[in-house]
Amino acid sequence: MALKNIDREDLNQAPWHVRETFDTIHDKASFFETLLLRFVDKHLHQKKMRVRHQDVPYMKSEWKTAIRAKRRAARKCLKESTMENLEIRRKTRNEATRFRRKAIKEYWRKQSNLLKKKPSQFYKTFMPFLSNKSKGAPNELKLNTHGEICHDQIKNVNHLCNYFANMADGIGEIDNITDTTFETHQSIQSITANQSGYGNFEFHNL
Repeated sequence: MALKNIDREDLNQAPWHVRETFDTIHDKASFFETLLLRFVDKHLHQKKMRVRHQDVPYMKSEWKTAIRAKRRAARKCLKESTMENLEIRRKTRNEATRFRRKAIKEYWRKQSNLLKKKPSQFYKTFMPFLSNKSKGAPNELKLNTHGEICHDQIKNVNHLCNYFANMADGIGEIDNITDTTFETHQSIQSITANQSGYGNFEFHNL
């Protein structure tokens, strides 16, 4: 398919006979490949494509095609923002949205029947909709300390330990608190005063 776009005259004029001067079949094949790739690079334009490591489980080919059309229309609209291009971008965007909803609807119809037979697949089915984090995502802790983002994990852990260990400092004297300190607290008195009708209500030490 690719050779159809290469000028046949260039192919005929190429020094293919030079490969016969090599002794080993490996050198001949290497020369042939190098010469052919040179013509491919000259006559065939490179095309960039975005390749995902793993598509969502409800991805459909028609939806993927609509996404590509939407992106082409968006790029064209950025270069030339005419009324026609704006309208094409709007239509392709709506088309991609329609195929997305259709794909999700079909996916859930199949999964609902599957979960009736295999309830153990519940977590696997719902996970793509609950989180977009990959399984191998790094578990790095980042803290904003005094206006600076710290990535050092040991410093961050020590900072959290010091914070929670000393967060109660300054709230008052706590050494003299006993089991009977709050017997006259307003909340305890309110419970005691309104316990009628609920039977015997008492606090017990655990």
